[in-house]
Amino acid sequence: MRFYLIGLMMALLCCHPRTNYSQFQGEGLRTDEQFLTEGRDEAAKHCSGCHMVPEPASMTPETANFVLSYMGLFLGIDASGSLHHPMERSQFQTRYTQLKSGGLIPPQPALGRDSWQKLRNYYLALAKKPSREPERGVAPEKIQVPYEFDDQAITLLRRFESDTLAIGGGVKNLLRMFRISGELKWEKKFTSPPVWIENDGDKWYVLTLGDLLGSVNPKQLSELWEIGPRGERRLLTGLPRSSHFEFVKKGGVRKFFISSFGGLGNGKFSCFTFEGDVPREKILSRRDSHVRSRIISGDGPLRVLSLAAGAREQLILYTETNEGFSEKILAEYPPHTGSVWIDLADVDGDGREEILVLSGDNADSGPWNEIKEDQGLRIYGLSENAAVLKKFIPIPGALSFHILPTIAGKFHIAIARFYAPNESLSDIVVLKHKKDFVFERKDFRIDSRATVLSSVSRNGVRNLIVGAGNTPKFEIVGGSVTRRDFSGDLLTEFALH
Repeated sequence: MRFYLIGLMMALLCCHPRTNYSQFQGEGLRTDEQFLTEGRDEAAKHCSGCHMVPEPASMTPETANFVLSYMGLFLGIDASGSLHHPMERSQFQTRYTQLKSGGLIPPQPALGRDSWQKLRNYYLALAKKPSREPERGVAPEKIQVPYEFDDQAITLLRRFESDTLAIGGGVKNLLRMFRISGELKWEKKFTSPPVWIENDGDKWYVLTLGDLLGSVNPKQLSELWEIGPRGERRLLTGLPRSSHFEFVKKGGVRKFFISSFGGLGNGKFSCFTFEGDVPREKILSRRDSHVRSRIISGDGPLRVLSLAAGAREQLILYTETNEGFSEKILAEYPPHTGSVWIDLADVDGDGREEILVLSGDNADSGPWNEIKEDQGLRIYGLSENAAVLKKFIPIPGALSFHILPTIAGKFHIAIARFYAPNESLSDIVVLKHKKDFVFERKDFRIDSRATVLSSVSRNGVRNLIVGAGNTPKFEIVGGSVTRRDFSGDLLTEFALH
């Protein structure tokens, strides 16, 4: 995979496709080779310090224009004058305030105005034409959900083998634990949204997010709770905004690997070890935007996969050693990819688990959430600490996925599309496993903006449960801003036949 990326970057740096645009919103663009080459060189010089240099063809000009205005702030350039739509100006102002308060805008520009214009021209002139995805979502036969849960944003949905389903909300910050039949077992309200839960015998561990939208608010910090026979107590508090944790216990020693997305430089990936009630933290990474992790099962040293988003998106392997944890980057992605979810599954039936990595959520690209063909599901084989890409399935706008086992080693992969293209009406994608790395795709329209997924068995049939947060979605189609409103249920259940 790494050699593929190197080859791709070399190809991009050595040649240019034919330009798609000679003007943008009335602004003339230069298309001569010399000026484009100088713009490419400026991009390589000023963008590579934080992430892989984006391809111009990864964005439409509208998205490129917003991204340049936002990224320009990191270089001391204010290009907000090119933003004309109120949604663009509002989003820019929010990000400007955050970067300013964090001291991330340099007092002096890092490059001259001429260099900036060359860089900007390079991305706008070579930007891609808008992509289209045909309408293909079909309405499933829904089943009445037996769970009473009223919230405007579902942030947690997880089924446990102990006849238990956990549902968490992002507005009321409520966690409810139900029997599969619908009977409420217990509930608790937190100071911020519950986002992940693990079970350890008669105890439950719950992680809260912090601020739902990522605002700079020191009062909304992430916490790890223990709920059990000893009552309810905070194990950890004051964490940066965190989205997920993995838990392992050996010989009475508990380890929690916490993915702290953070913001403005305070994110991290940490291992908290508890011998008794006193935590000891080992920081594995001090960079922002770790979103999820998975512990690789098996004998030998403890190995943990971490998925990092943000600017420098990476799939990273951490291996426990006598000195701590070693780190190896298995894959790296362009900053528009929007990495969101990771899991493990034996896809080809050889007894070894593959790594499944999902991408599709990238709010930094602006308010339009356009189709990006390189977002979707990547399946890697892991051999001798090297990841080999076995399969890529494009699914732009994805946010999370859930694996549903069926029979004879087969399974379904259900994918929630929070940023699904408006015209496609495909809110859920289900990949039905046929053999090895072959899948049959089905698209479902549920008219809900899906966030998280789980499943339950009823009468011998495995049903998919979808949690949602129904805010409108805006997109540019044919040069005009379109809006899709969602009127579906915040909890939806249907069978996968």
